[in-house]
Amino acid sequence: MATQDAANQPVTTPGPGAAVARFFWRAVDRPSIHIEEDVIQDFAGQLSAVQGQRAKSSEIASFSNTSDFQREMETAEMAQQLLEARRQVKEVQAELSLAHRRLAQGERLYALGEMAGAIAHDFSNALTPILGFTDLFLANPDLLKDQEKALRRLACCHQSAKNAAALVAKLRAFHKPNESEEAEGLKPLNLQAVAEKAVADTQYFWNDRARARGIGINVSVVASGDSTVLGSATEMNRMLTNLILNAVDAMPRGGTIVLQLRQEATSVVVEVMDSGTGMPEEVRRRCFDAYFTTKGEQGTGLGLAIVRQIVHRHSGRIDVRSVAGEGTTFVITLPRTTSSLLAVEEVSQDCGLSA
Repeated sequence: MATQDAANQPVTTPGPGAAVARFFWRAVDRPSIHIEEDVIQDFAGQLSAVQGQRAKSSEIASFSNTSDFQREMETAEMAQQLLEARRQVKEVQAELSLAHRRLAQGERLYALGEMAGAIAHDFSNALTPILGFTDLFLANPDLLKDQEKALRRLACCHQSAKNAAALVAKLRAFHKPNESEEAEGLKPLNLQAVAEKAVADTQYFWNDRARARGIGINVSVVASGDSTVLGSATEMNRMLTNLILNAVDAMPRGGTIVLQLRQEATSVVVEVMDSGTGMPEEVRRRCFDAYFTTKGEQGTGLGLAIVRQIVHRHSGRIDVRSVAGEGTTFVITLPRTTSSLLAVEEVSQDCGLSA
């Protein structure tokens, strides 16, 4: 058996056969048959060395077997840990899925609450002319003799009832918003005609009710150029109606409201101007926030928030200019229809210009 000494030189360790041969060689070589003590000790030492080498080899083999066993145990333990981790991941996924469904339901309920508030606000606006004109006719039956004026007021009541019905349909379609949008659709609209209709629909507020309170309010529509946009007639009417009513509320002593429309290169600009009390800067910054109102219990704080939502849904933008005591101007910019832009481009090309 080969080993190395301290100087890393190979050293041969005698095996058990060599030790026995040496013992007998020494016994025969001696003239006496007496086995000397040093020979016995030498033989014992050789046997001890051989046994030590065997023990060491046995320990190494045992250690190797133990390491293999430990590795197998560790592999099994890791597999068990992976299975446990997989089970925990599935549990977390299930909890996250449940939390997501609850969150979606909560958001839907919150959206439904906000929508209900907005619809209640517009529904109240729709009912007010109906109640106002019917009360007026009931209190003064002679007003029915003027058929032309009576028919105009009845037409206003009829339109208000249709607006209320549209609001109810919108609430019923809340769970199927895509179908509602497809049913109404976005179509080319003459915004000037929509503005004139909104003025007529709100006549009770700025004319009849105001006069009954001794207030004079004049409302007019001024338009220049093509005011065709792509949009929802119902929502455009709601937008302008809310702006007109907001202006009426801002003029407790009367004044003027002007809806001015003008055509620009790629957009139609609508300015709703009033000569009312105006807004201080802190109110102007927050006027579009939902539920923010300066009207106390009489206000819902949703009118201008609804206006902004409608403008954004039509890919437009809205700004407000206001100075306390000097009136307010809302500026709405809406994209023109594709057909209008194509017409402008064709004319420009015919004239050798770029649109």
